[in-house]
Order: sequence, then C-alpha cells, then structure tokens
Amino acid sequence: PSFPRHYWDSYIKSTVRNKYAPQVGLERVCKILNTPQDDGNTKSGDASGIDLRYIVWATGVLLADKSCLYNLVWVMFSFLGNVSSYFFFSLHLLDVVGSISTLRTVLKSVTHNGRQLLMAFLMTCVVVYIYTVLAFNFFRKFYEKEVD
Repeated sequence: PSFPRHYWDSYIKSTVRNKYAPQVGLERVCKILNTPQDDGNTKSGDASGIDLRYIVWATGVLLADKSCLYNLVWVMFSFLGNVSSYFFFSLHLLDVVGSISTLRTVLKSVTHNGRQLLMAFLMTCVVVYIYTVLAFNFFRKFYEKEVD
C-alpha cells in the first residue's frame, strides 16, 4: 500500500470519537471503538479537522491514475477553450484517435517507423529546395515582379 497501514481506520475512529465524545462520553466511545482514551490522537490533522497528510496522499493517488489524468487534461482543454481561445476545443478531436481502433493502428504504424519517416521528410525538403533553386535560376523572369 502506498499509504501507512490502518491510517484510514484510525482516521475514522478519531473522527467518530471527536464527534460523539461530548454527547455520549469519551470513555464509552473509546470502549465501543476499542481505542485507548489517552493516545493523544484526539484530533486528526490541524485544529480545523482537515487532515493535510491524507489530502496530499489522495491527490497523489488520483494524479498517478492514467485515466484520471486523461480526463483531467480534457477538462483543462474545455476550460481553456471557454476562457482563452476556441482553438483548445480542436484538441478534443485527438480523442477520436484513441477511440477508433483503425486510427490507433494508423498512429502506431506512423510512430513505429518515426526515424525513417523523418529522414524521408528531410529528403523531400532537400529535393523541394533544389527544385526551387533551379526553377528560380532558369525561370527568373516568372519570379521577378516588374517595376513600373
């Protein structure tokens, strides 16, 4: 377990003890919960009853979950689309790639041979550049603007 053992149990017991001790009596509540009366753990967290250790742990567990992060990113894109720019809504189209198996296969085939595709793209850029230089040198009159 990623959190200390029996923490939730002790948290609930201390919360119940703090809530019902004034009504029923601390001795009786401790007897029912099978906890000692003077363990010094009558308050969980700080004076307001907020247990910061548990909140930090629970946040870490949520952020470690991939599906939670996935949904959190989409919510963030929706928020940014409403607040900042409508272009953030276009990022939701990426969800289509994840939900259709054919598109996932296409994405895997493109990313599997990424280096070869990058080299082919660079070679295409070189060929287009050479063509541009040759066309500009041999057909300069079509590229120059006449000045009146």
